[in-house]
Amino acid sequence: MDDIWDIEAWDDFRKYFPDDYNGSRILFTSRVLDVSRHFRSHPLRFLNEDESWDLFSERVFQKENCPAELMEIGKQIAKKCQGIVVIAGLLKKNDKTLEWRRHVAKSRILEDVAEGYLMDLIDRSLVLVVRRKSTGGIKSCRVHDLLHDLCLKKAVEENFLQQICWYEEVSSSGFTADKQLFLPIAAKQCRLCVRSPIFGGISSEFSAQHIRSFLYFGSEKNPIRPKDISFLERGFNLLRVLDLSSISISQFPCSIAQLVLLRYLAIKGKEFHLPDNISEFQNLETLIVSGQLDFLPISVWKMVKLRHLCIGGGNLIPDSLDMDIYSLDGLQTISQVCPSKGCQKVLTRTPNLRKLVLCGRFELEDRPSQQGLQTISQVSSGFWFPELEFLDHLKVLKLFNRFIPANRTYNLQGVKFPPNLKELTLSKTNLAWEEMSIIGSLPNLESLN
Repeated sequence: MDDIWDIEAWDDFRKYFPDDYNGSRILFTSRVLDVSRHFRSHPLRFLNEDESWDLFSERVFQKENCPAELMEIGKQIAKKCQGIVVIAGLLKKNDKTLEWRRHVAKSRILEDVAEGYLMDLIDRSLVLVVRRKSTGGIKSCRVHDLLHDLCLKKAVEENFLQQICWYEEVSSSGFTADKQLFLPIAAKQCRLCVRSPIFGGISSEFSAQHIRSFLYFGSEKNPIRPKDISFLERGFNLLRVLDLSSISISQFPCSIAQLVLLRYLAIKGKEFHLPDNISEFQNLETLIVSGQLDFLPISVWKMVKLRHLCIGGGNLIPDSLDMDIYSLDGLQTISQVCPSKGCQKVLTRTPNLRKLVLCGRFELEDRPSQQGLQTISQVSSGFWFPELEFLDHLKVLKLFNRFIPANRTYNLQGVKFPPNLKELTLSKTNLAWEEMSIIGSLPNLESLN
């Protein structure tokens, strides 16, 4: 067991490991001296300078020898590590990274760049994979708490990020529900992360014009009132990133509508609706709305810089939507919208779409006319979804059917899937088993759920 922080953690586990007197032993590590006193412990010393250099050079240069011109500076770095050579992971593959960045700047899109950086950090053992997709891709990851502490310290030193754990602030200030608190934000910080169970206590007069990113992680039993976040309009009007997805908001606040420089917005609400003027966020690239939307305003499709649209529920796009004057070449993700002719119109303007999640009714009471069949994939039994064959970049497709008629199965006659599809998810589609041979013939399919 690695990195035990508290003796109570061991007390919870020990009852599952009875002593059967057969010579078995349990080995665990801890950096807390008080924990080690409860057991037969073996304290470990730090590496000396020679041992630090040996480990450092092995991690950075692997089987190759350290170049002579780097020997002196390398030993200086190893000496400053004082036995903890985390920095070796940062220097590993450095030349490759520089060359890769030059290539990236010329041709690759942002999502590929981000994935490349992540994989590079994983290769250096700086980021640990927690869960993988069925295709082998990364689903979730984390960093070791030792490296996490180091990152937080460097973030403060470099004015990259400030983290405020309001549990400590509240307890030290004697905060009560009738009191408001001013957050102690450093003057040069551009990114702020607040961890607290209390949100409405931030003063409405609070101002931090220099903040560009605001991330809030907490929990609220009741939805937040719009006035509780009114400070955003006056104190954070230059925000580029706003993440409030850990709390529920009763309605879209006017204070957020004033943050016209936003590039990333994540919010959550129940029976929530976006304002018709959402298109005024002309710089927005990522919009995430957790929970159920009342409706999706048509103006969303006027946001030409949008790259990722992730919204809860199945959102109907009106058939009357006119997309002739809009181009959404940068859109990479659409999740979740109802299959409809309006959806088809949107998809014709998203040639670079990579992920699509359709959620709703895959059967129309009034089937499309013969002319409509030119744009709708329809099967004889009535199961259909928008034509997707022209989406050459679509890799992930998810179909969630919400209408399940009794004693009916569907077939895939006439349905054409995107040519480069890699991941396909089908939920409650009632497809006949014989149709799996059609899905199995998709040339690039790697995962079927």
